Amino acid sequence: MGLARGLVLDVANQLGGASPSTATLKDWSRHGNDGTITDVTWTQLPSGLWVMNFDGTNDYVTISHALSLANDYVSAEAWVRVDGGAGLDRAIMHKGCTSGAAGDWQLVVDSNDKFHFYAKATGVWSINLPATDVYTAGVWYYLCATYGSDNTARLYIDGVLDDTDATGTGAIVKGTVDANIGVVQNLAFDFTGIIALARIYNYVRTPAQIRACYHNTRWMFEVP
Repeated sequence: MGLARGLVLDVANQLGGASPSTATLKDWSRHGNDGTITDVTWTQLPSGLWVMNFDGTNDYVTISHALSLANDYVSAEAWVRVDGGAGLDRAIMHKGCTSGAAGDWQLVVDSNDKFHFYAKATGVWSINLPATDVYTAGVWYYLCATYGSDNTARLYIDGVLDDTDATGTGAIVKGTVDANIGVVQNLAFDFTGIIALARIYNYVRTPAQIRACYHNTRWMFEVP
């Protein structure tokens, strides 16, 4: 678990046992990018999986900037259940800055109630990729967003390609701002709901890999 080449953040969460730490979020990748937890609580699903619960007010995880997290290309994935905040921007996970000269990327729920992937390539926030449809509150979704050397971003929902954005203009601009789960870098866009199995890779996952991850983990969330 977590030793796969190219995996730079692996929040695998915990199956069974006592509630995990409320202070430190363990990264199971070989890079040890542990996070600092602020006010996030843990909920255990019927499957035994412990997941992070965000109440929409100052709940977040901070993962300090590291070279392993700053990459030209990326895949970011997580299981998400949105429980509130309709009509507001809400952050799922991000690396970097949301504005200004710094770069990197972010995966959010936008004010139109759609999952949305942004990335900054060659000096501009050229990747702007919303989901086709709005989410349904209280429903589990497996999300994976990728951006690769073909200058194309792809957003997958439940293992299926939802949409693409081919307006990229080169590698992702790499900043030195921390990564977060549940907020963006200025502690805005508070998320309301549950986030689990968050992972970041320094390469583009294939459709087959993404589909397999969805099917191999959906039992944990009682998704048929």
